[in-house]
Amino acid sequence: MKNGSSKITPEKKFPRNRLWAIITVYVAFIYLTLPVMRPVLNFLYEALGKEALSVGVNGLLALAIVSFSIYVYKSGFRVYPRLALIFLIMLAGGFVAMGLDIPEERVHFLEYGVLGLLVLKATGVDSIRLVLYSVILVSLIGAVEELIQWSLPNRVGDMRDVLMNVFGGSLGIGVGWLWYGRV
Repeated sequence: MKNGSSKITPEKKFPRNRLWAIITVYVAFIYLTLPVMRPVLNFLYEALGKEALSVGVNGLLALAIVSFSIYVYKSGFRVYPRLALIFLIMLAGGFVAMGLDIPEERVHFLEYGVLGLLVLKATGVDSIRLVLYSVILVSLIGAVEELIQWSLPNRVGDMRDVLMNVFGGSLGIGVGWLWYGRV
């Protein structure tokens, strides 16, 4: 470094073009697995039962919340107000997700929450405009997923799922905005 500074910026640690490549692979994985997910889910329903699958998905949601809680605790609450708000958003989203009847609907929150977080990190949090672009992009990705499902013979596209995708993605974006932003 010319000026003697050893500070590593986030872009140097993880370039945005690499992050966009990860997002592209993530979305491609979502889209390409759509034709096979119904048989996989049917197998899981038969092998485990709806209740066991439901408990497993709830366990994943709870694990995400507990993991974040442990992180907050280990951080020494250095940025407590921001982390507390993130925790409340995650908790609220988790409770909404756990209240859904069908286990795979709850996966939308995790799936699109992670996508929202990744997209926000890639677009940046420098302005509310970039945050809104992130919401729009994640919403379009979720809508396209449902359009693909609508065209598949063994799947059903549903407006409710689009809304869950948007809600889960928005939760991820909200968490990312609080985490990475200057709120």
